[in-house]
Amino acid sequence: MNILFVCTGNTCRSPMAQALLQEKSTYHVKSAGLSAIKGIPTSEGAIKALATKGMSYKGSTQPITANLVEWSDLILTMTIQHKQRLVTKYPKALDKIYTLKEYVSDEQEDIWLSLKKAYIKLEEKRLTVINKHGIEASDQAWKDDLKKEQEEIERLEQKLVDYDILDPFGRDQQAYLETLAELDQAIAALIKKLDQQPDL
Repeated sequence: MNILFVCTGNTCRSPMAQALLQEKSTYHVKSAGLSAIKGIPTSEGAIKALATKGMSYKGSTQPITANLVEWSDLILTMTIQHKQRLVTKYPKALDKIYTLKEYVSDEQEDIWLSLKKAYIKLEEKRLTVINKHGIEASDQAWKDDLKKEQEEIERLEQKLVDYDILDPFGRDQQAYLETLAELDQAIAALIKKLDQQPDL
């Protein structure tokens, strides 16, 4: 099974998640960033945090690409916002994109199903707006035509528990340790869930 972790810059959270899953399982794992620039080393804070668990990890950033999305059987993001951006950019991959915490939780599945449908509806409406106003449509035109769909997404997201992983970027080493602990717990739950699934 091919698993892709996604965050913003691919320097902190997603590399730590990748390192943890690689250390504890035999699944094929990669990580990427929505705003990543290729080739930047994993942050020193993340490397030091992983070292506290006896892991020596050295990686470098890569941006999310259509090829990586195609390679993945499961895409796990660090935040709801990451997930929304991915679903909007790669709507055909909708059924394999989750936040990490969402995927390992059995709660609130109905809300997430409604959110997935709302994301698709927003994307369909966005294409309609482009056809109506052109790609250079004003911000006001976007707001007016997509207001209903955006409000529905916001309403559903407010019902969710916090499924975001803490971002340690720019903070002290303690923040990296806290993020690593959060990820460690989620990765343990992920492995348990994956190992229980047939034909993986």
